[in-house]
Amino acid sequence: MPFTRLAIASAPMLFVLLWSTGFIGARYGLPYIEPMTFLAVRMGFVVALLVLIALISQARWPNAHESGHCIVVGLLVHGVYLGGVFTAIHEGVPVGISALMPGLQPLLTSTIANHFMGETVTRQQWLGLALGLRQHLLALLDDPARLLDLLRDR
Repeated sequence: MPFTRLAIASAPMLFVLLWSTGFIGARYGLPYIEPMTFLAVRMGFVVALLVLIALISQARWPNAHESGHCIVVGLLVHGVYLGGVFTAIHEGVPVGISALMPGLQPLLTSTIANHFMGETVTRQQWLGLALGLRQHLLALLDDPARLLDLLRDR
């Protein structure tokens, strides 16, 4: 059970670290490799890491029905979404702008879920979303100190 506790405790931070470094990798890798090749290499490393984690933790493997769902979700999220973002970056869209749209997706999703679907979004979740938005604004500005000055003046 110690591995399970460690996995649960470290999963959120590990997810944020891995997800946020994707755009950094795209910024520096895409001038030298085609977007879909870059994505395939990245996903190859992810699959190898996840298989290793699954073997160590003796995770239950998905059945055929679950595998089908995983394949569809993987193709949509990584093939369509990340493939589109990486292609945009490769074609010259700035990385900050390319990261802004997917970065705002959790804020949009939680707002829709809260207002139109009756889902409860806790204060802690709103705080996390606000911090994420703040980080995006800082990343988009040439002078982050200027944004902090603007926020203090209000």
